[in-house]
Amino acid sequence: MDPVKIIELKKTILEDNDKDAELLRAETKKDRVSYLNVMSSPGSGKTTTILALLRVIGERISCGVMEADIDSDVDAKTIQEAGYPAVQLHTGGMCHLDAQMSRQGLRALEETAKEMGRKMPELVILENVGNLVCPAEFDTGADLNLVLLSVPEGDDKPLKYPLMFEKADIVAVTKADALPAFDFDPAKCKENIRLRNGKAPVFLVSGRTGDGIPELADIIVEHVIGRTQKAGQQEKKS
Repeated sequence: MDPVKIIELKKTILEDNDKDAELLRAETKKDRVSYLNVMSSPGSGKTTTILALLRVIGERISCGVMEADIDSDVDAKTIQEAGYPAVQLHTGGMCHLDAQMSRQGLRALEETAKEMGRKMPELVILENVGNLVCPAEFDTGADLNLVLLSVPEGDDKPLKYPLMFEKADIVAVTKADALPAFDFDPAKCKENIRLRNGKAPVFLVSGRTGDGIPELADIIVEHVIGRTQKAGQQEKKS
């Protein structure tokens, strides 16, 4: 009897998604759109931090937001009320977004921007599903990954969820204004992040007070400008 063929479905799905994500990055680069994937656990202050960033970044480049949740449209409404194009993406129970979902969201966001009389935003921010596991496993096609870790969660989370912090291009410790109320050591947290990721810059921020937000915004804007310039240079060469 021939041996039973075993197919590792998760591996196949991830490999297919990785290829699609690379294709999406090429597409957005050609269109001169930067795609920022914001990941964290629920309640870490993603929406509050994104709004604080928009108030700073929005003065320099055009922005739009894709809100990913299992259900509801609360966050998308919050972004729209702040004056930015936004779409709500329902994942149908899935705890993450992948590249194809991102592509659908980007198309919907472009249509929303047109309805507002605007062009496709130069920076698209994805508020991924609140989860420290699944979103790290699936490449969304983003060209920049921002991981948030809030003070109330504890400074040991980088040790417990290694992949999330390994995937980070930037880490922001949020709710810094709550430090006096919690047993959280910023230096120890940074040390734990460094055990997983030796390159990602780490920022201590508060979306409520605005502390640290301008510095975090600067590095994101620098990335967007640099990516746009590279796209222009490649067009000239071709």
